Amino acid sequence: MPIKGLSEVRRLPRIGKVRLGIKETSQKSGNEFPRPVDYFVVNADQTTSEAAAEAFHRVYGDKPRELDIMFPVEDRDKFFAQFYRRYGSGTGLLCKGDGETAMELNRETGEIQEIECNPTECEWVQKGHCRPVGTLQFLLYKVPGLGVWQIDTSSYNSIINLNSAIDFVRALTGGRIAMIPLKLVIRPKEVQVEGKKKTVYVLDLAQEGIRLQDILTASKAPLSQFLIPGADFNEVPDDLYPASLIDSEPEGVTPKPVDECETSDHPAKIEPKSKPEVKPKASARTTNGRAKAGGDWEEQPISKGQRNYILKLAGQFYGDIPEKEKIQKLLEEWEFDLDTATYKEAVEQINIMQNSINADKTRQEAAQ
Repeated sequence: MPIKGLSEVRRLPRIGKVRLGIKETSQKSGNEFPRPVDYFVVNADQTTSEAAAEAFHRVYGDKPRELDIMFPVEDRDKFFAQFYRRYGSGTGLLCKGDGETAMELNRETGEIQEIECNPTECEWVQKGHCRPVGTLQFLLYKVPGLGVWQIDTSSYNSIINLNSAIDFVRALTGGRIAMIPLKLVIRPKEVQVEGKKKTVYVLDLAQEGIRLQDILTASKAPLSQFLIPGADFNEVPDDLYPASLIDSEPEGVTPKPVDECETSDHPAKIEPKSKPEVKPKASARTTNGRAKAGGDWEEQPISKGQRNYILKLAGQFYGDIPEKEKIQKLLEEWEFDLDTATYKEAVEQINIMQNSINADKTRQEAAQ
């Protein structure tokens, strides 16, 4: 007999890393530094086997700008961990924080201590030694090999783009993101740096070429329970942190890894089995708000995820006002009734509002 809570869990190994830059050597100092490029980079190294790198290049060539991906789990904290991180030359991770609280290595004792994380006042953030890093883990389902691939990014715009796109897909599916075919792209973006325009390359989940029907069909498929490897924060993202930003360690200190508790492998805790609760049958929508499979999906009632996302978008137009006022403004100014809208109408409204927001951003950037 299988063990409940354990036997049905599947663990996926990490196959390799996709990088967003290439290493170059400074002619002045002789030090290596990462140079951003406008394509995805996969090399055979200590993180990626030769077989995995060759399999990747057979499918995508040498300089791909888009990848076909799926996220294997629903938990964003698992497949897109985001923290401020600082590294040391001997120990790996020295400090990891969420903008409010951080776990830092005490160099005198080698112990881990909890400290306040305040990026606006932190000297290490100001020096560039500590920076926000998002670790994205995903399946490349067209590339041979079973496991996840990983990309690290410290781009402010990339992190915002990915979080926004994930929320958008979940709004369409009623909350589902796992095992849905998506396209990860790298694209140019003009930004202002010290008053001058500069082109940077940012990550995003492409909406062009993705059919809504395909997303909805995939969202109805049964979902297996997977455990992906927790992001190894002690591994330095060397394409983001040049040697000059990695702090040297004092002698005679043998610190504990900042993330030792996250890398331990504890057996699953078995909870007493409770008597199942008898729930009433759901009507047009399931209890989690997602439209039921079957029937005309376009005429299904608006999902809970869509409703929340539309209210979130409305907040960008009208600010932090009560929900009732947002609903009233949607009705008066957009002729959109949030209480009676269908699934299809909600999708169209999301697209209209998103396009309006993007157009405003474009005008603002052009005016700068």
